[in-house]
Amino acid sequence: MIGQADGLREPTRPQEGVEGKILRGVSANWLGKLLGIVFSLVLTPILFHRLSQDELGLWYLVVQVSGLLALFDFGISPTLIRRIAMARADASSGDPLIAGKGRAEIAGLISTGRTTFRWLALATVLIGGLLGSAAISSIDSQGTGTGTILASWLVVCATNAFSIRTNIFSCLVSGIGMAGWSGLTSVVSTLVVFAAQITALWSGGGLLHLSLITLLGPAINGALAYTLLRRHAPDLLTAGATPSSALFRSIFRPALRLWVTILGAFLILKTDQYFIALYLGPASIPDYQAAYQVISNVFAIAVSFAGASSVFISQLWAAGDRPAIHRLVFGSLRAGLMCMACGSAFLLTSGREFFDAWLGPGHFVGYQLLIIFCIMLFLEAQHVIVATASRATEDEAFALWALGAGLLNLALTWALIGPFGLLGVALGTMIAQLTTNNWYAVVRGFRRLGIPLMKHLRLVIAPVLAIFILGISAGMLMKTQGPSGPWWQLGLPLVFDGAVLAIILGMPLLRRVRAVAR
Repeated sequence: MIGQADGLREPTRPQEGVEGKILRGVSANWLGKLLGIVFSLVLTPILFHRLSQDELGLWYLVVQVSGLLALFDFGISPTLIRRIAMARADASSGDPLIAGKGRAEIAGLISTGRTTFRWLALATVLIGGLLGSAAISSIDSQGTGTGTILASWLVVCATNAFSIRTNIFSCLVSGIGMAGWSGLTSVVSTLVVFAAQITALWSGGGLLHLSLITLLGPAINGALAYTLLRRHAPDLLTAGATPSSALFRSIFRPALRLWVTILGAFLILKTDQYFIALYLGPASIPDYQAAYQVISNVFAIAVSFAGASSVFISQLWAAGDRPAIHRLVFGSLRAGLMCMACGSAFLLTSGREFFDAWLGPGHFVGYQLLIIFCIMLFLEAQHVIVATASRATEDEAFALWALGAGLLNLALTWALIGPFGLLGVALGTMIAQLTTNNWYAVVRGFRRLGIPLMKHLRLVIAPVLAIFILGISAGMLMKTQGPSGPWWQLGLPLVFDGAVLAIILGMPLLRRVRAVAR
């Protein structure tokens, strides 16, 4: 195993430093997610009021189908990040960025990755443009020209190609452990894109304008990542190495398994809008998408803990420090699932009031659909957190199950959308996940990491369920016994659930601050 030979093993690597880096990474991720949510909450009602239902549905369709373009990364980026992290742990000097075996290996990874991304970007434009154009042309739109839709799609293809082309800089920033800086670059690019889109909508812009603005995201992200590397690790950018076919093959094998997993995730989470557009019409997409978007925002925050700690789990795995890995995994699970519990409790008690205040009356899809979304994404958060930690140890064991879940979702959605409409679309996704990924990823991941399932149930699931029940009970009590009026019935549960979550998540940080003060 990397890091256990030639006297390179360092099982007592300072944990305080690791925890501090994870804290900065999580803080940056949270800042980005929270600001993204705020801008999204502002942007969505503007979209609803500035675009027709049909045009808005097509925009959501283009955004969701663009997830197809993420597949052209072929799992190289996360695999490369993991390999860079392990190479850093395998360094033979005090500073793994400037000397030793680790630096040489990182130089080879950079050169090979740079060449690989160049070809993948070209494939994104050519193949993605053809496949996406064929799919979009089959949609019967009302009032939006086919030329505009196809032009928007091609711009989105160009955006994703540029993102893949500059991925090498983001991979390097993340792989060497600059989690906080990596998160901040994402924050800046996200804010610029959202602000520009809001400005364009207020100025009368449409589908094509929104697509063109997305080009700003990878441009800013790549430029900031490159600037960070020039300042903090310039030697890595100039390290002389040639692309290696043997190194590419060693990266591609686990990356391909990850790619199959990502393909399954795409078939599960990114195909609903196409079925809705095909069978119910594009105008049926916006309300469904808005409901899913709100819960998905909570989900994005919930899994950010796992994303920030993944690189450090790779380093700890290489160093052989299993207890530290267990602490990180349980910390990610507790924090992430508490987020899902509090967010779900609020939406299931004040969902109607929230959507009426946010988008106006008539856009609430109903509590049945919200319940399905909450269950689905709660279980999704759990399995993503565990799978991310397991994957950080070079364990890509989820591909066939993810692909099976995706194919099952397509079949169930096709069968259920006719008799049940939008509810059938959500049911198809939930059932497909329940019978595959939601249990297998957790069981398999815990086995890989050496974590007892009963310990997870006792330390994570039991308190999370208690918090969820508390949130639901308090929310219903406030609505039935508290002041009348929609704003009170919206505000009181929101403040309560937010306060509970802030206290729970703030306690570990407070303990850390007190320990440092002592």
